[in-house]
Amino acid sequence: MIKNNSSQFFLSFFYLLTGFIILDFSYLLLKPFILGYHYVYFWDFSIHHNMLSWIIAGSCIVLAILLRTPNKSFIEMVYNKDKRTASYYGMGVFAVLFVGMIFFIIAPYVSDILYDYRNNQCLDSFWYCFDFLK
Repeated sequence: MIKNNSSQFFLSFFYLLTGFIILDFSYLLLKPFILGYHYVYFWDFSIHHNMLSWIIAGSCIVLAILLRTPNKSFIEMVYNKDKRTASYYGMGVFAVLFVGMIFFIIAPYVSDILYDYRNNQCLDSFWYCFDFLK
């Protein structure tokens, strides 16, 4: 079944990935305004030190615009009612990769959140510092 609908599988995955890239880079563009940095220097530093990321993001956005079907919204491009199975597979693969990426980013920090290794004590402001967990 997936062989007949492989193009919808890749389209669903690609549009979800492009949506995530747009959200991520819009936060990066808004970050100097939120944190009060000088936006021209911040953007210049970001573009010069992450050139490959900006090129990939721009390419994905341009390709998504070129692949877009007229008269369809973003949701309709990700989820096609005629090719449900392929749409579900594309969304599932994106979800698994996204959760895996988040897990590998957050995993090194979990031990520091649970226990203060510098002072050798449990952090008193969190729920896991109750007596039965020590």
